[in-house]
Parts: sequence; structure tokens; C-alpha cells
Amino acid sequence: MASESVRTTEPVKFGEDFELDVRAYELRRSGRSLKLEHIPMELLVLLVELRGQLVTRDQIIERIWGKDVFLDTDNSINAAIRKIRQVLRDDRERPRFVLTVTGKGYRFVAPVAEVSPPPATPVAADAETPSAENLLGKKISHYRVLQLLGGGGMGVVYMAEDLKLGRRVAMKFLPGELASDAVAFDRLQQEARAASALDHPNICSIYHLGEHEGQPFIVMQLLEGQTLREWIEAAANQSTVSRLKNLEPVSYMPEQDLDAA
Repeated sequence: MASESVRTTEPVKFGEDFELDVRAYELRRSGRSLKLEHIPMELLVLLVELRGQLVTRDQIIERIWGKDVFLDTDNSINAAIRKIRQVLRDDRERPRFVLTVTGKGYRFVAPVAEVSPPPATPVAADAETPSAENLLGKKISHYRVLQLLGGGGMGVVYMAEDLKLGRRVAMKFLPGELASDAVAFDRLQQEARAASALDHPNICSIYHLGEHEGQPFIVMQLLEGQTLREWIEAAANQSTVSRLKNLEPVSYMPEQDLDAA
């Protein structure tokens, strides 16, 4: 029977200076962010969660692609392991982190320690979770919030500027009442991971998953155009055939993208 992974949302350290922050979906070395694509990152997270245990290829496939997939997963797994070793400067023959168990899978062999959170800072009784009004104009990571685009029960979305790349993006925060809800945070994180695994013109690209003053957020592609409400109002006078024809490109999604989702 496969071992159950133990998910953690707290950062962990291994080696002399590596830190894996699952919440920020980021691998750092001496505080500097290291680039790791989605599949290698997911595989590294799984290996760290099951540290010391054998992680089979079947477990990797189920975690990254799900069950009953018909893809060339062997090459993808091999490429992901090579990328992980490259970023960690690990040696296949003399591994410090990822050990290959020939014909079976892999084992993460380095000791792992959870990073202790900083001491809690006393907060004034009237302090509130950041709201739409007091986020406008603020710099969050390397993004500056410019405009409130809209919101609902599960999220508040802003237009922001990526100060590093000089482009406009969309930032989605949990609403204030859900900012400290662990279930809502996990749902937002799953949403970001699922969307980042897909490449489809009808799904916006995910750029970043981070946290600001206790609030998780997603940075994503900013799409210009109509809202659904505006489209419905504009199409009210069109025939049913015309409306269905306009919906065809939106509703079409290849089977492999549905499986990934």
C-alpha cells in the first residue's frame, strides 16, 4: 500500500541553505528564489512530503497528472528529476537529496526541518484585514495595486502593475471574511495549481502565488473585454443560433485539458 503524504503549509529547510515554501509555491536558496517549473516543483513537494520513503512512479503520476492518463509520463518524470538535481546541484551518483531506487522510484534522503514562524506581533484591537480600499495604490511584492475590478463570495480581483516586467496583471485575494480560513486558502492554492497546469486560450495564465499580511493571493493574466453580465445584455437581441455560435470557442476544451483540470 502506498504511503500517505503529509502535506504542510509551513516552509521547510533542507541542505545548508535551501528552503521550500509550499504556500508561496517557491524554492529558495539563501533567500533567493530559484526557478522551477510546475512539474519539477510538484515532484519536489511530493518527495519532501514523503521524505525518507520510496516514492514510486505510480505515486508521481497520480499526484501530477491524476489516474488513467495516457501520456509519455516516463520522459516527463525523468526530465523533472534532472531539473530538480540541476537546481539543487545534486549528483545522481553521490546524491545528497534525491536518490534513485532503480526500477522502483525515488527517495528524498536529506534531513528536513520546518521553519519556525516568527514570534507573533501584538495587533491593535481595531486592526482589520486589508480591504479593497486600503489595498489600492499599495505595493505588494513587486506589484502595485491600481484598480478594483470586482469581487464575489470567493474572491476580490484587482488590476495591478508588475513593476519588474512592466505589464498589467490581475491579482485575486480572498475576501476579508475568508482571509484566515484554512479551507478557503487551500481551495485558492488548488485553483492556482490546477490553472497553472493547463495551457488553453480560454484559461488565463497563472504567474504567481503569494501572501500579503496574512492574505494569500494569485497573480494572473489580465484579460480585457466584457464581463459575462455585459455579454448577456449585449446578446439579448441576438438569435439563439448567433448566441450559440459565439459561445462555441469558449465552451470548447480538449479532452486532455479537462483531464488535467
